[in-house]
Amino acid sequence: MECQSHDAKTVQTSTRLYLDCPYFYAGYILFFVLLIIKICHIYLDYSKVKDALVSVEKTVDIQTLSEAEVRPALSKRFDLNYAKHATLQDVKITKEVT
Repeated sequence: MECQSHDAKTVQTSTRLYLDCPYFYAGYILFFVLLIIKICHIYLDYSKVKDALVSVEKTVDIQTLSEAEVRPALSKRFDLNYAKHATLQDVKITKEVT
């Protein structure tokens, strides 16, 4: 698709990288909007997983719970936060000795 300049005397085809065509600018803006949406989705999902991990870590009796008891709590947090790409197989649970 070629854009044409709107000169009153002559109508000629533009060959200057479509810079005078409104479709060029619309495509350019659309590209960056879609890029921002994709990148924001990644960071939002990361923050949801991080919030779920922090909230489980702040549980009052977390030091006394076994791994089998922590995993369902973490799974519920993932579901509540709508963390779509995180699974319990991605998480390694260890106990810290203090």
